[in-house]
Amino acid sequence: MNMRFSKSDVFYYVTSFVVLMFLGYLIGQLVAPEQSSRTGLYTWVYLGTIAILVYEGLHRCEYEYLNKMIFIFAAVAIIFQLLLYEYSINVSIRFLGARLWFRSGRRYSGGAPNPHQVALMFCVIFFIFLRRMYQRKNFVFCVLAAGATFFLLQKTESATGIMSVALGTITYVYLLIINSFDKRKRLPYSALFTITLAMVLVVFYDKISAFIVRWIKNDSNGEGRLSIFSTFGDAFWKSPIFGLGPGGHSWSNSLGKYIELHNTYLEVGAATGSVGLLLLFVFTYRTVKKLYKADWSLIPIMVALYAFGFSGFAMRRLIYWTVLCFIVAISDSLLREKEAYNDNRI
Repeated sequence: MNMRFSKSDVFYYVTSFVVLMFLGYLIGQLVAPEQSSRTGLYTWVYLGTIAILVYEGLHRCEYEYLNKMIFIFAAVAIIFQLLLYEYSINVSIRFLGARLWFRSGRRYSGGAPNPHQVALMFCVIFFIFLRRMYQRKNFVFCVLAAGATFFLLQKTESATGIMSVALGTITYVYLLIINSFDKRKRLPYSALFTITLAMVLVVFYDKISAFIVRWIKNDSNGEGRLSIFSTFGDAFWKSPIFGLGPGGHSWSNSLGKYIELHNTYLEVGAATGSVGLLLLFVFTYRTVKKLYKADWSLIPIMVALYAFGFSGFAMRRLIYWTVLCFIVAISDSLLREKEAYNDNRI
């Protein structure tokens, strides 16, 4: 079977990103070999291959099929996790050898090595259910499922996950208000609403910033993460153009080794340099523009994925690429159907 890849934004971005990782790896071997990881390079080749194959397998499908499939994925995921949670409470904290609670047993991890991995999934499926409610499909089930998803997210004690849901919800409400305006008056009304919102944020800046600081300090890893973030320049300036490739780019005195920066955007900068950051910005801009044109209710899902990256390397999770390719494929399919509809009207 001869598979022909489409030259999409996903294809160009993923292949360019993996090539940059390889180039950074070569530079890292010369400049800072202790921060370079060959195993990490294999991981990115694997993730890149999966991302391209997922997109290629989905983007030619019809919109309704894709819309139903992403809902089924979310529904199966939350039902399975609820069963696992009940099993862990009433039967055992292990399932098929995997621990369902992290270390001391305080944080639910759902079988993942780290609670943040399952927390990222909960953030994503929360907004899939919210989008389904907006479409007025399976409304009662989605209300219950969204509540169950948030409940399990809290059990992970992932402050990053809560932050992602909060930012995604703010984005959802903002876009809901913007798109409630009449199309002919949307631009001036949207501008007025955005300016008003910006002024409110400026007025209450001190209170908002104080709340964020308290929130960071209350998290067990909060101040530690800020300390890790502050070391970004040590890695970045060793290779500011193409980066140092995959690996640990922040020195940990307590562990006695180099570790991740625990931030997607700092990690991308350290691993792929300013070129990689520019590629990420361009891909993100083009994707958000496409999602808004196709279906704005897809954007909060992407916001949740990206927001999680502020305190974790979300891009190095399979669900990140799977869901991102899924929503891009949905937008492509919807835009294709809208274009066909407009052509038929002409």
